[in-house]
Amino acid sequence: MCTRMTSADPNGPEESSERPALPYGGYVPADLQERIRRTRSFKLDTTRANTSYVPGAPAIRPTILGAAPNTPGFSEQDAADYVLHGHGVEEARGPISVGSVEFMAGATARSRLGIGTGGIADTRLLCVVELHGTFVYRTTPGETRPPRRTTVFWKIFDAVTGNLLIEAG
Repeated sequence: MCTRMTSADPNGPEESSERPALPYGGYVPADLQERIRRTRSFKLDTTRANTSYVPGAPAIRPTILGAAPNTPGFSEQDAADYVLHGHGVEEARGPISVGSVEFMAGATARSRLGIGTGGIADTRLLCVVELHGTFVYRTTPGETRPPRRTTVFWKIFDAVTGNLLIEAG
């Protein structure tokens, strides 16, 4: 059995007190009405911080399960394999190779590579993959300068979760 809203005013004379108020009108099956009535409500705890947020885009799947806090969740070989097997760099022109894979703190990566790591804590453990090859960066439409070229490119991952945080060259 379905009930139908017949008035825009849910308390209007045409409405039954048993009908759910649907602001857009329409049908609500009776079994759904019953399930809604039996569903327990709960209050969201807005005082606790959301601790489930993990920055970056999912990338390397952790292979070291149960690793201690602030220790890598995957190996150097896992990172190299990820990059070389289908997850390289869109800007690459020709073959690429892995120059190095290192685990280091955010502050070390910032000072050694000379790139901005905005928003990444100095103490966060990162996995820095250095790639070698020819990388060409496209220019914006209408730009007269030639595209920028480089022979070194970095992919920086969260060393615990494997999420990709930064790509730079």
